[in-house]
Amino acid sequence: MQVTRSEIRAHKRKIYISVLRFLLIIRKIHRYSKKGRSEKVRKLAEKNVEIFYRLGPTFIKFGQALSSRGDMFPQEYIDKMSELQDIVPPAPFEEIRKEIEEEYGRPLESVFEEFESEPIFSASLGQVHLAKLNGRRIVVKVLRPGIRRRVELDLGAIKSMKFLFKVLMGDEFYFMAQRMISTFERSIYDEMDYRKEARNLLEISGNLYSREKDLRIPGIYLDLVREKVLPMEYIPGIKITDVEKLKEKGFDLKSLASRVVEVFTTMVIKDNVFHADPHPGNIYVDEDGSLILYDFGMVGRLDKKTRRNLFLLYNALISKDPDMIIDAMIRLDALDPYADRYVIKKGIALALRSLEGQQVSEYEVRELVNFANRIFYEFPFRLPDNLALFIRMYVLMEGVALTLDPEFNMLATVGRILDSPGMRRELITSTLSSEFESIVSNYRAIMRIIPKLDDYLDMQSNYKREDKKIYDYMIPGSILVGSSILALSYPLISAVGFTLSALLFIYFYFK
Repeated sequence: MQVTRSEIRAHKRKIYISVLRFLLIIRKIHRYSKKGRSEKVRKLAEKNVEIFYRLGPTFIKFGQALSSRGDMFPQEYIDKMSELQDIVPPAPFEEIRKEIEEEYGRPLESVFEEFESEPIFSASLGQVHLAKLNGRRIVVKVLRPGIRRRVELDLGAIKSMKFLFKVLMGDEFYFMAQRMISTFERSIYDEMDYRKEARNLLEISGNLYSREKDLRIPGIYLDLVREKVLPMEYIPGIKITDVEKLKEKGFDLKSLASRVVEVFTTMVIKDNVFHADPHPGNIYVDEDGSLILYDFGMVGRLDKKTRRNLFLLYNALISKDPDMIIDAMIRLDALDPYADRYVIKKGIALALRSLEGQQVSEYEVRELVNFANRIFYEFPFRLPDNLALFIRMYVLMEGVALTLDPEFNMLATVGRILDSPGMRRELITSTLSSEFESIVSNYRAIMRIIPKLDDYLDMQSNYKREDKKIYDYMIPGSILVGSSILALSYPLISAVGFTLSALLFIYFYFK
């Protein structure tokens, strides 16, 4: 049953002081960050982490979402938010039993042959139990009882307090917060519907199995999938960050780190959907050394154009080319195209040079993410909603890779991935497609300008029609000048412009 306004108001009174403290801390964090007082920012961020733990499951998830918003918060704050652990005490078994029996409309024993009362994992939204079905050991994911109501109350209270965001943080932060809360709301409701998770799992496994060999994803029992219950194949393994056990089994930790990055990077570049929650609890290793992926509740979706532009951004970062980085970010709608390009280019170039001057072990993936987030925070960058989950995925993946290999080099690893024959073809295709789109876009703009210029000339008085030749030549002349300006940055567009201006000169001459 949906919560009422009076219930939301009552819940708002309970959490009002905590939310107010959170916002006041954020306000101080922004002030200290501008003064370069990093240690103060870290201490305040720790207080925010404590507040979120006290506020419960919804806010733990909300805090994790904040860890991907480099356009809203300084890096020191993001680092602390990424430490929020989504692990809470399990719900009583009798409540879990009742939830399952309501979903199936029959006793628990008539659905599963065995069902262990103690969960093997317990998170803020759900918990996982071992069970037996048709003589096979399986796992059953069950939504935490009452969690949907709690999320509705928390989100209702947050949305009713949005005016505080505006009063305390200003209009710009308020509008970004509005968009973020809206995105977070959609995401958390998707996570609470296990039927959607089942569809995500089937889609991703179909994509991955078509090209990956040493990878395993649990199968699901479709006829038993319900909104609050998800029975899956049981695939035991070693947690990806359990370094000692992995060493005992003789696994190469450096290879595992590279393999994790390869799987998730390829997923983003090649597929429409990607696993957006690769924290250590969702990645295991089986006895043969194959990766096991769990939990497909949080996924990201990117259209073909965005994936192609991300590919170009990868290549630009590896090439350490500021102009290519800026162009890729403009294409991703992550940078205002009218921003001061010189200032941004200089900032990126300085950051890249500082990275190059350090030891490899010091500018691995964390430095790459830090660099991106610093740029987002200090320059007129913006983070589109469809890229927030992408950044969250990379932050989590980076933590896993560094745990396995403290000297892990993200740039070198992604470079090797992009240098494979298949990826090289993809990069060439992406570059050509991007350039072609730019040509078409500029051609359309030119074609819109030409009749407007002609109309403008027709409106001018005090000149005879036979004298209009002088003005006619202004059109191809303008295109010629514009093409010359674009010659270095966009040679293909420039070539089209030169050709068009030549044809127009000929046309007006014979006319």
